[in-house]
Amino acid sequence: MVECARLALAGCGDLRLLEQPGNLSGPVLATFLTHHRDEALPRLHPVLPELIARGSAELLDALGPDLAAAHLPQLKQALREHPTVAAARLLGELGPSDTDAETADLLATLDPTARHDIQAEAAVSRALITGDAAPAVETLRGLLRTQSPSGILPAVGRLGPLGAPLAPEVVASLNDPREYGRSQAADAYWRITGNPRPVLPPPHTGRTHHHLRLERHRLVRPP
Repeated sequence: MVECARLALAGCGDLRLLEQPGNLSGPVLATFLTHHRDEALPRLHPVLPELIARGSAELLDALGPDLAAAHLPQLKQALREHPTVAAARLLGELGPSDTDAETADLLATLDPTARHDIQAEAAVSRALITGDAAPAVETLRGLLRTQSPSGILPAVGRLGPLGAPLAPEVVASLNDPREYGRSQAADAYWRITGNPRPVLPPPHTGRTHHHLRLERHRLVRPP
């Protein structure tokens, strides 16, 4: 109940909560950064490095590239000590201009006991930073063959055209009996090949709810 109340107050922009920001959860802090960024940042700046280093996935997702780039050491600490999909993905989104060689090395030597989706995101982020996709392709191919594809396909799609060698593995997931699995596979295939065919309804069938959902992906071409 207390957490729900804090989230509600954060959504309303009640800055009294930020008198002790270090005691707030990631979702509450993320709410401030998402909806009341300009008002909250002056109060968060003194403790933001420590908060980022804690590795809250919600907070990292709400940072944005400007704050993320300004706190690269803390982001690397978060990935090292509290590996999450959010930390691994965010480092890759900064690209080569806002990261360093140590970042790529860290992504390549992630704790092998980390969850498979985190390993996948780390491999992709390293490829986006270095431009060398071969290690990521091999990592993702192995994960797609041995783990649940639904946890790996988002990372495959983020690799973009660099992931084209993984098309056969992604095509195999288009037959996933679960709707969300097929959706993920279609989206990943489109992003790595540029081919929208799997997201279009077959001409000999009606446009089912599943097909309509997938067709909506056509409205915005992924970057």
